[in-house]
Amino acid sequence: MSFDNVSRFFAPKNKTPLQGQPQPKIREEHFMPKTTKTYEEQIAERDAKILQYQNEKKRIMQKQKSADRKARDNRLYKRHGLLEKFMPDLIDITDVQYELFIKTGINTTYGRKRLGEIISEGAEKIADEVSETADSSGTNGGTTTSLAESSEA
Repeated sequence: MSFDNVSRFFAPKNKTPLQGQPQPKIREEHFMPKTTKTYEEQIAERDAKILQYQNEKKRIMQKQKSADRKARDNRLYKRHGLLEKFMPDLIDITDVQYELFIKTGINTTYGRKRLGEIISEGAEKIADEVSETADSSGTNGGTTTSLAESSEA
């Protein structure tokens, strides 16, 4: 056994196999945070983002309210249009008369009972029933009575 072989086994442990070669440089930026912002700056950035999200939330809520308002308006127009279609005399009455008509003509025990039946049975069955009734009666005998005529009677 030669001296070279023995030195290999008893060589100091802190030597690396790349001992004669240039070592890679370790930079401090690898261990430092990428930003050197202060805590106050970070807090200010987060506050700005919170404000942006709050404003975005407000815009989304405004869009939702607008969509709900449009849907409600559309529903009201359709339903009142149907009411005027079947009762054309409603066009000529005042708001007070219309309110009185709703309270005394529709918002009655029978009206609420009928609405409950319509909701529970389904619109299709009631629609078939109404169309059969209209066909058999000829829609009020072919005559339409105006609100003025009915109040005179």
